[in-house]
Amino acid sequence: MLREKTLPRVSVGLPTYNRAITLKQTINSVLNQDYANIELIISDNASTDQTQAICEGFGCKDGRVKYIRQEYNRGPVANFREALNNSSGEFFMWLSDDDWLDSSYISECVKTLLKEKDLSLVAGKTIYYHSDNSSYEETIINHLQNSGVIRLLDYYVRLRSNSFFYGVMRRKDLENVRFPNTIGTDGLIMAVIVYLGKTRVLDNISIHRRLGGSSANFRKLASILKLPKLEVLFPVVGFAVHAFKDISFRVPIFSRLGKVRRHIIAIYVFFIIIFMKSVPLMFIESSKNVLKLCFGERRTKEIRSFLKKIIVRSV
Repeated sequence: MLREKTLPRVSVGLPTYNRAITLKQTINSVLNQDYANIELIISDNASTDQTQAICEGFGCKDGRVKYIRQEYNRGPVANFREALNNSSGEFFMWLSDDDWLDSSYISECVKTLLKEKDLSLVAGKTIYYHSDNSSYEETIINHLQNSGVIRLLDYYVRLRSNSFFYGVMRRKDLENVRFPNTIGTDGLIMAVIVYLGKTRVLDNISIHRRLGGSSANFRKLASILKLPKLEVLFPVVGFAVHAFKDISFRVPIFSRLGKVRRHIIAIYVFFIIIFMKSVPLMFIESSKNVLKLCFGERRTKEIRSFLKKIIVRSV
């Protein structure tokens, strides 16, 4: 285990809500890293299961664990932000409460970040697991262009599940992001990180992710976030609008582009998201509600099946 005290601290933010059944494995995967200088910030969104007892138990045994319990459920976006706000490391990463890491995940990411100063994020490859224990590896996508604008456009063209959101980042870069309460907040955050520096995904370490939870059910997630009806029916358009606003005027870091250039890039990004199918799964799920209103249940299934084939071919 790497125990040098000179190594920079890495903060791991673990937002959680009623996931006691998987939480122990997730926490252990952090505390068993071969990188010693870490802190684990668990932000509990007022869970009603055994989450509090589990977290307090780990906190008593290991001083690296900081447990924060919200007085009420503030929603997932606020809970992710709370974990970041209570961190102190030079580097930071989020981890979902039903995922787990290889034991060398953090050390390999930090080693690469220290070696390549122009990187803003390093992650491991993502392996997804179905409930039937089958699994698949996500395609590795790097953004290594020298131009921040080119990286930003490349990011939105190739954006799919955005799993490298769970990579290790330079914490100071996260001071430039905002946390809108919408579908795709993680995508908007990573757009800023990609613009600020290059991102690399390593193929010798993995983050293991279970398919499920609120993010797998669009209606449930929309209800949790209390989205406007139009954003529920047309989430891709909503995501495109948020991306446009972030680049055009809401996120100060993009002001370095200059007023005219940032507006032009924002327009490009808007149309990339709408027409390049950068969030295809979200598009299919959202179209179901609209199609049902127009064509009924049976016809909707046929149309959605056709859309899936088209999207698979275009990716």
